[in-house]
Amino acid sequence: MTRRKPSPARPSRTSRKTRRPRTVRRPTAGARARILDAAIAEFAARGFEAASTNTIAREAKVAKGLVFHHFGSKEDMYLAIVEHLTERITEEVFAIDPMPSDLFERLHAFAIQKLRIFQRDPAAFQLLMTSTDAPASLREHLEKRRVSARCVTWPRFLEGLDTSRLRPGITLEDAIATLTILGIGIERTYLPQLARMPDRGQAALEAMTAEVWTHFERMRDGLYA
Repeated sequence: MTRRKPSPARPSRTSRKTRRPRTVRRPTAGARARILDAAIAEFAARGFEAASTNTIAREAKVAKGLVFHHFGSKEDMYLAIVEHLTERITEEVFAIDPMPSDLFERLHAFAIQKLRIFQRDPAAFQLLMTSTDAPASLREHLEKRRVSARCVTWPRFLEGLDTSRLRPGITLEDAIATLTILGIGIERTYLPQLARMPDRGQAALEAMTAEVWTHFERMRDGLYA
């Protein structure tokens, strides 16, 4: 009687080749930056209500789910973008060097700096200028953020400022209030002009700067002694 050869032993579970765990891809900072850029362009061009998160995802070359992973909702995305742009443009404006000590020269330098920033990034300015037309559900949040931003930027603006030439009876707050209205008027007058120019006003900036200064000089004659 022949004996059957024992079958070879199966390798134990521990000896089997183990599979590597599948790598989970995490969202990258580059994807978030692309989403921000695409969202700025979309909100600036179409406004909050008409802006499409599908378009934002397509332009950013990411899945739509990743958009909401980073920002939660369309409303949260809009608020985050306004805050991001406000901080970025504020830092660029305050990068003026040297910073003029005269009130009018400082405000004029700020106005010109804003015109230059607009030339480089018109979509960002367009979005910020139209943020006051955001839905009522967002306006309260936007106003709180504006107040918070002013609390930070106001002391920076006043630092090293010479107010000795103001007329008697005119306070710094009075002068700033008047000049703020002038600054808003300048932005609403000149930024649309720059937007319509093929080169965004590169060739006209010098003449525009001189014209803006003329407005500040007229106001200075009324506020300075």
